[in-house]
Amino acid sequence: MIRRILDLLGSARSINEDITSDALRIAALEAALSQARNDLARAIQGNAAWADKWEKAQPFIISGQKRKAADKRAAKRRRK
Repeated sequence: MIRRILDLLGSARSINEDITSDALRIAALEAALSQARNDLARAIQGNAAWADKWEKAQPFIISGQKRKAADKRAAKRRRK
């Protein structure tokens, strides 16, 4: 009888340790997921900021390209 109770207690302890280790693994995974979500949110915000800067820079880039092409044509005419 006592042996059976001790066996049950041993089994319960083993099951409890398994559940505890699983819970710790789940907590670690949840923390990693939370960190990944935060990193992703920061990356998305950074990307949006750069996209906005790119959109604002487009007119300057286009005018610079036109200016460079005009300078190239003028230099070509001067060489003739």
